[in-house]
Amino acid sequence: MGDSKKKGDYNMWSHDETRLLVQLLVEGIHNYWRDFNCTMSKLTMESKILPEINKHLNNVGRPKNYNHYQSIMKYLEQQCQIRLDLQRFSLGSRWDPLTKKFTAQDEVWEYYLKAHDTNKQLRYDTFEFFEE
Repeated sequence: MGDSKKKGDYNMWSHDETRLLVQLLVEGIHNYWRDFNCTMSKLTMESKILPEINKHLNNVGRPKNYNHYQSIMKYLEQQCQIRLDLQRFSLGSRWDPLTKKFTAQDEVWEYYLKAHDTNKQLRYDTFEFFEE
C-alpha cells in the first residue's frame, strides 16, 4: 500500500556492470550525447547505453532498465559527493590514483571523522570511478 517498489523489482548492479556503465557514460560525454543541461536523456539511455550493458550481460543477469540506471546513478553520485566533501573539508587529504583511495595523516582523518562519523569507511575503501 503506497509502496513504490514492486516486490522482486530490485536488480543489483555487479562491479563489472557498473564499470561498463561508467565507461559508456564517459564515451557518451565525449560523443556529445548530452542535452543542453549536460545530462543524458532517457531516450539516449534507453537507446544507446542500456542496450550495450544488457548485451554484455549474456543472459546471466536480469536486463537493466531506466529505473535501474537511475538507482545506480543515485548511488554513484552519493559516493562521489562524499569524496568531494572530504577534499573540500581538508587540504591535508589527497587522491591516490594507484590505490584508488584518499590518503591523509592520522590527525586529518580524526578531525574529518569527528565531523562526518557516517563516512568512516572512506578511510579504507577504494573508489574506482572517482577520476571519471
